[in-house]
Amino acid sequence: MDEARLFAVAGNPVLGTREPGMLRRAFDAAGMNAMCVPLATRNARETVGMIRELDIRGTVITTPFREEIVPFLDELDGKARAAGAVTVVVNDGGKLTGFNTDPTPYANNTKRDGGKEAADAALNDSRRLLAGSAEAFRLFTGREAPLEEMEKALRREDSPAPDRICVVGFMGAGKSTVGPAVAARLSMPHVDVDTRIEERTGRTIPDIFRESGEEVLRRHEKNE
Repeated sequence: MDEARLFAVAGNPVLGTREPGMLRRAFDAAGMNAMCVPLATRNARETVGMIRELDIRGTVITTPFREEIVPFLDELDGKARAAGAVTVVVNDGGKLTGFNTDPTPYANNTKRDGGKEAADAALNDSRRLLAGSAEAFRLFTGREAPLEEMEKALRREDSPAPDRICVVGFMGAGKSTVGPAVAARLSMPHVDVDTRIEERTGRTIPDIFRESGEEVLRRHEKNE
Protein backbone atom coordinates (compact mmCIF):
# COMPACT_ATOMS: atom_id res chain seq x y z
CA MET A 1 0.00 0.00 0.00
CA ASP A 2 1.18 3.53 -0.79
CA GLU A 3 2.38 5.65 2.10
CA ALA A 4 -0.50 7.58 3.67
CA ARG A 5 -0.50 11.27 2.79
CA LEU A 6 -1.46 13.90 5.34
CA PHE A 7 -3.57 16.96 4.57
CA ALA A 8 -4.97 19.59 6.91
CA VAL A 9 -7.33 22.50 7.40
CA ALA A 10 -5.54 25.18 9.42
CA GLY A 11 -6.87 28.16 11.33
CA ASN A 12 -7.99 29.43 14.70
CA PRO A 13 -10.69 28.46 15.48
CA VAL A 14 -10.85 25.43 13.21
CA LEU A 15 -12.20 22.47 15.19
CA GLY A 16 -15.81 22.99 14.08
CA THR A 17 -15.14 23.25 10.36
CA ARG A 18 -16.62 20.64 8.01
CA GLU A 19 -13.83 20.81 5.45
CA PRO A 20 -11.69 17.98 6.90
CA GLY A 21 -14.70 15.65 6.69
CA MET A 22 -15.47 16.77 3.14
CA LEU A 23 -11.90 16.17 2.01
CA ARG A 24 -11.67 12.81 3.78
CA ARG A 25 -14.86 11.77 1.98
CA ALA A 26 -13.35 12.88 -1.32
CA PHE A 27 -10.09 11.00 -0.70
CA ASP A 28 -12.02 7.83 0.16
CA ALA A 29 -14.17 8.16 -2.97
CA ALA A 30 -11.01 8.54 -5.05
CA GLY A 31 -9.47 5.44 -3.46
CA MET A 32 -6.60 7.43 -1.97
CA ASN A 33 -4.61 6.52 1.13
CA ALA A 34 -4.92 10.00 2.62
CA MET A 35 -6.14 11.72 5.76
CA CYS A 36 -7.26 15.29 6.41
CA VAL A 37 -7.23 16.73 9.94
CA PRO A 38 -8.01 20.09 11.55
CA LEU A 39 -4.82 21.94 12.50
CA ALA A 40 -5.31 24.51 15.25
CA THR A 41 -2.35 26.88 15.39
CA ARG A 42 -1.65 30.23 17.04
CA ASN A 43 -0.37 32.11 14.00
CA ALA A 44 0.74 31.75 10.40
CA ARG A 45 4.40 31.20 11.28
CA GLU A 46 3.44 28.24 13.45
CA THR A 47 1.17 26.93 10.70
CA VAL A 48 4.00 26.91 8.18
CA GLY A 49 6.30 25.30 10.72
CA MET A 50 3.80 22.48 11.28
CA ILE A 51 3.34 21.99 7.53
CA ARG A 52 7.07 21.54 7.10
CA GLU A 53 7.65 19.47 10.24
CA LEU A 54 4.77 17.04 9.60
CA ASP A 55 5.22 17.00 5.81
CA ILE A 56 1.58 18.01 5.29
CA ARG A 57 1.10 17.74 1.53
CA GLY A 58 -1.72 20.22 1.25
CA THR A 59 -3.39 22.62 3.66
CA VAL A 60 -6.59 24.65 3.46
CA ILE A 61 -5.97 28.00 5.16
CA THR A 62 -8.88 29.57 7.02
CA THR A 63 -9.25 32.75 9.00
CA PRO A 64 -7.40 34.54 10.44
CA PHE A 65 -4.25 33.39 8.62
CA ARG A 66 -5.09 33.89 4.94
CA GLU A 67 -3.23 37.20 4.64
CA GLU A 68 -0.75 36.63 7.46
CA ILE A 69 0.69 33.48 5.85
CA VAL A 70 1.69 35.14 2.56
CA PRO A 71 5.28 36.19 3.48
CA PHE A 72 6.10 32.72 4.83
CA LEU A 73 5.49 30.93 1.51
CA ASP A 74 7.95 30.24 -1.28
CA GLU A 75 5.64 31.12 -4.15
CA LEU A 76 2.14 32.46 -4.90
CA ASP A 77 -0.14 31.91 -7.85
CA GLY A 78 -1.43 34.98 -9.71
CA LYS A 79 -4.79 35.11 -7.94
CA ALA A 80 -3.26 34.80 -4.47
CA ARG A 81 -0.73 37.52 -5.31
CA ALA A 82 -3.46 39.86 -6.58
CA ALA A 83 -5.71 39.22 -3.57
CA GLY A 84 -2.91 39.30 -1.02
CA ALA A 85 -4.48 36.24 0.55
CA VAL A 86 -4.03 32.47 0.41
CA THR A 87 -6.69 29.79 0.87
CA VAL A 88 -4.66 26.69 -0.05
CA VAL A 89 -0.99 25.77 0.43
CA VAL A 90 0.53 22.91 -1.56
CA ASN A 91 3.74 21.35 -0.26
CA ASP A 92 5.76 19.99 -3.18
CA GLY A 93 8.87 18.42 -1.71
CA GLY A 94 9.29 21.25 0.78
CA LYS A 95 8.40 24.08 -1.63
CA LEU A 96 5.26 25.80 -0.33
CA THR A 97 3.04 27.42 -2.93
CA GLY A 98 0.01 29.49 -2.00
CA PHE A 99 -3.20 29.55 -4.05
CA ASN A 100 -6.41 31.52 -3.72
CA THR A 101 -9.48 29.40 -4.48
CA ASP A 102 -12.10 31.90 -3.30
CA PRO A 103 -14.76 32.19 -6.03
CA THR A 104 -15.42 35.79 -5.00
CA PRO A 105 -12.98 38.59 -4.15
CA TYR A 106 -11.58 37.85 -0.73
CA ALA A 107 -12.25 41.30 0.63
CA ASN A 108 -15.95 41.26 -0.24
CA ASN A 109 -17.11 39.25 2.78
CA THR A 110 -19.91 41.49 4.06
CA LYS A 111 -22.17 40.68 6.99
CA ARG A 112 -25.80 40.06 6.08
CA ASP A 113 -28.83 39.50 8.20
CA GLY A 114 -32.58 39.23 8.17
CA GLY A 115 -35.04 36.50 7.11
CA LYS A 116 -34.70 35.37 3.52
CA GLU A 117 -31.48 37.32 3.01
CA ALA A 118 -29.84 35.42 5.87
CA ALA A 119 -31.08 32.09 4.47
CA ASP A 120 -29.74 32.99 1.02
CA ALA A 121 -26.43 33.97 2.59
CA ALA A 122 -26.18 30.63 4.39
CA LEU A 123 -26.89 28.78 1.14
CA ASN A 124 -24.29 30.85 -0.70
CA ASP A 125 -21.78 30.18 2.09
CA SER A 126 -22.37 26.43 1.73
CA ARG A 127 -21.89 26.62 -2.03
CA ARG A 128 -18.74 28.66 -1.54
CA LEU A 129 -17.40 26.14 0.97
CA LEU A 130 -18.13 23.25 -1.40
CA ALA A 131 -16.55 25.04 -4.36
CA GLY A 132 -13.46 25.99 -2.37
CA SER A 133 -13.01 22.49 -0.97
CA ALA A 134 -13.45 20.97 -4.43
CA GLU A 135 -10.78 23.26 -5.83
CA ALA A 136 -8.49 22.39 -2.92
CA PHE A 137 -8.97 18.70 -3.74
CA ARG A 138 -8.05 19.38 -7.37
CA LEU A 139 -4.89 21.23 -6.34
CA PHE A 140 -3.95 18.47 -3.89
CA THR A 141 -4.53 15.56 -6.26
CA GLY A 142 -4.69 16.78 -9.86
CA ARG A 143 -8.13 15.17 -10.13
CA GLU A 144 -11.65 16.51 -10.39
CA ALA A 145 -13.45 16.43 -7.08
CA PRO A 146 -16.27 13.93 -6.35
CA LEU A 147 -18.79 16.69 -5.67
CA GLU A 148 -21.71 14.45 -4.72
CA GLU A 149 -19.68 12.73 -2.02
CA MET A 150 -18.32 16.00 -0.72
CA GLU A 151 -21.81 17.49 -0.58
CA LYS A 152 -22.99 14.52 1.49
CA ALA A 153 -20.23 15.26 3.99
CA LEU A 154 -21.14 18.94 3.97
CA ARG A 155 -24.74 18.08 4.78
CA ARG A 156 -23.66 15.26 7.10
CA GLU A 157 -26.22 12.99 5.46
CA ASP A 158 -24.53 9.85 6.74
CA SER A 159 -24.20 11.09 10.31
CA PRO A 160 -26.67 9.59 12.78
CA ALA A 161 -28.94 12.01 14.58
CA PRO A 162 -27.60 12.71 18.09
CA ASP A 163 -29.45 11.02 20.94
CA ARG A 164 -28.38 13.75 23.34
CA ILE A 165 -27.11 17.32 23.25
CA CYS A 166 -25.22 18.87 26.17
CA VAL A 167 -25.58 22.61 26.71
CA VAL A 168 -22.64 23.98 28.72
CA GLY A 169 -21.52 27.44 29.76
CA PHE A 170 -20.63 29.73 32.63
CA MET A 171 -23.13 30.65 35.33
CA GLY A 172 -25.71 33.02 33.91
CA ALA A 173 -24.80 32.23 30.29
CA GLY A 174 -28.38 31.13 29.51
CA LYS A 175 -28.21 27.32 29.70
CA SER A 176 -31.57 27.11 31.48
CA THR A 177 -33.17 29.15 28.69
CA VAL A 178 -31.46 27.57 25.70
CA GLY A 179 -31.74 23.93 26.87
CA PRO A 180 -35.56 23.73 27.01
CA ALA A 181 -35.85 25.67 23.75
CA VAL A 182 -33.54 23.29 21.90
CA ALA A 183 -35.30 20.26 23.40
CA ALA A 184 -38.70 21.57 22.30
CA ARG A 185 -37.46 22.35 18.81
CA LEU A 186 -36.02 18.84 18.39
CA SER A 187 -38.84 17.03 20.24
CA MET A 188 -36.35 15.66 22.77
CA PRO A 189 -36.69 15.42 26.57
CA HIS A 190 -34.93 18.12 28.55
CA VAL A 191 -32.90 17.22 31.64
CA ASP A 192 -31.49 19.90 33.95
CA VAL A 193 -28.45 18.43 35.70
CA ASP A 194 -28.64 20.91 38.57
CA THR A 195 -32.26 19.95 39.23
CA ARG A 196 -31.38 16.24 39.21
CA ILE A 197 -28.54 16.80 41.69
CA GLU A 198 -30.79 18.83 43.99
CA GLU A 199 -33.53 16.18 43.89
CA ARG A 200 -31.07 13.36 44.56
CA THR A 201 -29.14 15.07 47.38
CA GLY A 202 -31.92 17.12 48.95
CA ARG A 203 -29.61 20.15 48.86
CA THR A 204 -29.43 23.19 46.62
CA ILE A 205 -26.47 23.71 44.31
CA PRO A 206 -25.28 26.81 46.24
CA ASP A 207 -25.47 24.79 49.49
CA ILE A 208 -23.39 21.97 48.05
CA PHE A 209 -20.84 24.43 46.69
CA ARG A 210 -20.65 26.37 49.98
CA GLU A 211 -20.69 23.43 52.40
CA SER A 212 -18.87 20.70 50.49
CA GLY A 213 -16.78 22.58 47.95
CA GLU A 214 -16.46 22.70 44.17
CA GLU A 215 -14.77 19.29 43.88
CA VAL A 216 -17.80 17.53 45.41
CA LEU A 217 -20.19 19.45 43.16
CA ARG A 218 -18.19 18.49 40.05
CA ARG A 219 -18.25 14.87 41.17
CA HIS A 220 -22.05 15.01 41.41
CA GLU A 221 -22.18 16.52 37.92
CA LYS A 222 -19.92 13.82 36.53
CA ASN A 223 -22.12 11.10 38.04
CA GLU A 224 -25.12 12.52 36.24
